[in-house]
Amino acid sequence: MRFSPFCFLLLVGGTLSLCLALPASANPSDRNPTAPLAVHGTIPEAKALAAKLYSTYDRIREIELEAIEQKGDHSRLPGKRLVKAAGELWKAIRDARKLQLMGEPAGYDIESKLRGAAGNVNAYAMYWGQSPDGLKAKAKAKQLLDKAIPKLRKIAERASGMLSDGQVEPFVNLVESEGQRLAAELSLFAPAEKPAAQEFLNFISSGEAEVAKSRFAEYAAQSREVLDANLKRVDQFEGDSAAVIEQVRQTGRYSSADGESGNVPAAMRHIVDRWGIASAALMRAHAISIAFDARRVDFGGRGDVAGVIVESSLEPRMTVLTETAIRSIVLLIDAATAQVSSENVAQLYVDLLPSISVAQRRMGGRSDLLVNACRESLRNLAQRDPVFAINVASYDRVASQPLRWREKFAADQADSMSKQCVASSRLLASENESPGASGRKSVIAPQVMDRWANLLVDDAVPRLLGKQVSDSSVRRLSSNGRLGVVPYSDGHYSLIALPLEIGEQVADLRTAISVSDAYAPLSLDAAGAISAAEMQEFESVGGVIRNVTLESLLVRFAALPEAASVIQPLGELPELGNDRVPPMKAACWRLDVQPMWAQNRYFVAKAR
Repeated sequence: MRFSPFCFLLLVGGTLSLCLALPASANPSDRNPTAPLAVHGTIPEAKALAAKLYSTYDRIREIELEAIEQKGDHSRLPGKRLVKAAGELWKAIRDARKLQLMGEPAGYDIESKLRGAAGNVNAYAMYWGQSPDGLKAKAKAKQLLDKAIPKLRKIAERASGMLSDGQVEPFVNLVESEGQRLAAELSLFAPAEKPAAQEFLNFISSGEAEVAKSRFAEYAAQSREVLDANLKRVDQFEGDSAAVIEQVRQTGRYSSADGESGNVPAAMRHIVDRWGIASAALMRAHAISIAFDARRVDFGGRGDVAGVIVESSLEPRMTVLTETAIRSIVLLIDAATAQVSSENVAQLYVDLLPSISVAQRRMGGRSDLLVNACRESLRNLAQRDPVFAINVASYDRVASQPLRWREKFAADQADSMSKQCVASSRLLASENESPGASGRKSVIAPQVMDRWANLLVDDAVPRLLGKQVSDSSVRRLSSNGRLGVVPYSDGHYSLIALPLEIGEQVADLRTAISVSDAYAPLSLDAAGAISAAEMQEFESVGGVIRNVTLESLLVRFAALPEAASVIQPLGELPELGNDRVPPMKAACWRLDVQPMWAQNRYFVAKAR
């Protein structure tokens, strides 16, 4: 024998459910603890393969449980089904490693489950082999296995030649069907009594590294196409924005390549929206580049994978995107300033502020970059009408004092109310006694999926549901949607059920800063206050955990839809793992929260 080196939101009965472009049944949760981990599907066949593997496990799990019930009497074990299952598990474990090469974290979760099942199934098949019926089956299997040795040697020699010639998939197809049959029959034998046919399985194993290397090169090349398509979306942002700005400079209106058109305020909304879309594309590219980083794959000392291009870091691209977006917003204001007549300055000015304030909130802690960049251009726009410029300066002086007072009062109120809650990140990271394991303490929601995902959910859910938690920075997923999201941080993100009844607080805020249907806010802070209130975007929130879901962190961002770019502040890429948290096993916990109170920057509202 020659061996070769080798929706967004559904609100039903008070329960939040978010798909964010993933199947509704994907990911284990309090509602479905045994659901499989979702896949990002960069390699198209990954979804079907993952579904098949989890289905195989579920089916064989029933056989395993039946065997456990009958383990006291070997003759009553479901012997023939155990033997067949042993062969299926051998093949499924190999397919799970294939799923891993497709950059799918689910491959690691399902391999662990399949190996756990294989340990029991093979043991019980061996025990059944000691029963009267099992001894007969084992004797017959031994005879057939010994008789098959010449055939197996010929297959091995042919397969070895295929592998040497680089025909990896023909090699796999040739050996795996035979290997599955052998693995089934060999399960009847104790390790010390395995027939010589076991050597064929060892031969197949000797080629695994070469198979992995070839497959990973193929999948990485496919992923590069997807990664490049996402980066193209990022690069298109600059050209699209420049075209919009030039059209506004020439005509005061715009028409985009995707069929949108409108006036200057619509052009500003277009640029801000496209910034979010480009950011989502860059986050997807970031996750995909990590999923297909050759440094994470063990090729058994076979060297690097030729032709695999890996983005070492996309941080510089995010920096360029942020600079381009801020510059585009400023240039659009300048282009509009050059176009607008003095009698239209006031209306244009107040119509631009809401979109700028949205971008400001989306940037989170880095929003000063945008505000400082826009300040002079907004001043120049206002000065096209000298009287209006004076009104803007006067309004800013008048509105700033109540805003400062209200901001401090709201912060004090929120601080007092948050004392009734625990910060969600602190709760998830806390350690206490595990349910069903008296005396054993564990972290409630680990950031590493070092056990089966469904077991982590089983462990976490009783310690999370019903708890009162606080979170920060609620952003609306869509202007007319019923869902807010707390951006990802410290291994989790939260979904907040909206809207809250805040009409009274909004009316009071409008009165405090002299805003009415006839008079719009004239400062960016005031416009931001009204915009955030009307969109129900909050500085902090407190509420009760209603649902818990465990996702793969890498999949969450690799499959991120455009509308969900608010899950990360504009200008930032998420950290998807490190030396302590391997990216392929990094957890992302999702909390669905029913709010009790929420803090706008300038008021606090309680849920009714």
